[in-house]
Amino acid sequence: MADALTSRLEVEKKRKQHSNENDGHHAKRRSTKSRGNPLKERVSQLEEDLSKYPEDEAKISELVGLLDAQDSQSPQNALVAVTLCRVFIRLMVANPSAITERKGPANLYQKYQRTLTLSLSDETSTVAPTWLELQIRLLKAEAEHLNTNVWESDEISHLFRMVLKAEERFATREIFVTKYLKSYHDCLLHFSRHVANILSSPQSESMLASCIAMLSELDGGQIPSEDLNMLFTSQAHSKKQRVTSLTLRKAVQSAWLAILRSQMLSIRARKTLLRLITPVISPWFTKPEHLMDFLTDSYNLGGSQALLALSGLYQLISTKNLDYPSFYPKLYSQLDNQLLHSTHRSRFFRLLHTFLSSTHLPAALIASFIKRLARLTLFASPAAIVTVVPFTYNLLKINRSTTFMIHRSRSPDAFGDPFDADEPDPLLTNAIDSSLWEFETLQSHYHPNAASIARIVSEQFTKQQYNLEDFLDHSYGSMISAELSRTLKKTPVVEWKIPKTIFMNTNLETNELTDKKDATDPLVDIWNFD
Repeated sequence: MADALTSRLEVEKKRKQHSNENDGHHAKRRSTKSRGNPLKERVSQLEEDLSKYPEDEAKISELVGLLDAQDSQSPQNALVAVTLCRVFIRLMVANPSAITERKGPANLYQKYQRTLTLSLSDETSTVAPTWLELQIRLLKAEAEHLNTNVWESDEISHLFRMVLKAEERFATREIFVTKYLKSYHDCLLHFSRHVANILSSPQSESMLASCIAMLSELDGGQIPSEDLNMLFTSQAHSKKQRVTSLTLRKAVQSAWLAILRSQMLSIRARKTLLRLITPVISPWFTKPEHLMDFLTDSYNLGGSQALLALSGLYQLISTKNLDYPSFYPKLYSQLDNQLLHSTHRSRFFRLLHTFLSSTHLPAALIASFIKRLARLTLFASPAAIVTVVPFTYNLLKINRSTTFMIHRSRSPDAFGDPFDADEPDPLLTNAIDSSLWEFETLQSHYHPNAASIARIVSEQFTKQQYNLEDFLDHSYGSMISAELSRTLKKTPVVEWKIPKTIFMNTNLETNELTDKKDATDPLVDIWNFD
């Protein structure tokens, strides 16, 4: 038995020696690591101590002192910030009163929050998304453990403002939209209210552009009636903070209205909003008629903005049953002398095809559009004529009652056309009693392509409809390219001698100027400057 006891003591002694050797190795390793990165080692040690004693004010103060607000991009600074976030959340769980009593650790917590806010304010910081994540984690912990109304706090308002100020090339805005704005309906609700609040006073164009960019990322009005996702679940059921599908739509609607009514809207921003009206903005509106003022004001500005505004109005009329009687008179007024020479000609004809494709429109109205387009082709380029004639052909096929305009003979009197080109109302122009003599004139056009396509109106309407996409994007460049790339079946005949003069008599054989004057040609006398 004594031998057994002796052997056991020896084994325990060897084990202690081995343990001491391991402790020595670990101490050496920690020492080496400390010499390599002493800040990281100290931060880890302080966090370990605070996990045992969360209210140790001296250690918390030391950690806060290691946080450098002036060096927000430092990885070591980010390490300290993340560690402090864990420390304060543990403190909220262990003793909430330590944060709410506004003394000791509470003052350090406020200082830490101010440092995070200052770091997030650095618009060029590449680690700003880290500060954003930390602030939202702290706000969630406050809502859960301190029962704080975070949506009315200064921290959340400043966070929203900093996200709006963030540069688009950095990930802060994208992360906020993707991870929070699209995922949590309470976050979207209060962010929209914040946007409406800050835009109630004049803001810079960059702030306005940021609001448009962030709200345009949202799915248009796709809100579930139940099971709304909440960022701060502890406040989701309070009566004051309750989020419903209706309140959410009203909040987003108020944000968009604040943007649409802003006095700082540039032409570029207005065009962006007009493109977003149908797919993104209008689905959020509980009352789509609120969009009418913006659309009519945009139309009055003219140009491409008027075209985009008419597109939005048409969508509201066809999908939301809005009553806008002056839609077609305004559309008719867009057919002016500049239309067929403008850069947005193809877009206009795509929309015009949509607006006039209904078979329930009055024949007098369709006839006015056909006649006005035919009159404009007399002063248009060949590329525009190639677009207008197939478009008119399709309108005639859809509205058979307007085909009388083709078969009606032209009045012998040049001024006997009953069409009133100065009448703004398309129902009162008398175009239905007129004829399409303009297309007959185009059949003698100098450009062979324009002349040949104008002849389709005089032929039998055997083709159902033309595909407009084949004609909309024609230009002088495309027509010249088509001519140059065409394979010639027969070599054209050209003059083999280049004349030296234009108006003077020339001997065709010798190509020399003759003294003989052609009495029948008055240009010869005019061209003589002697």
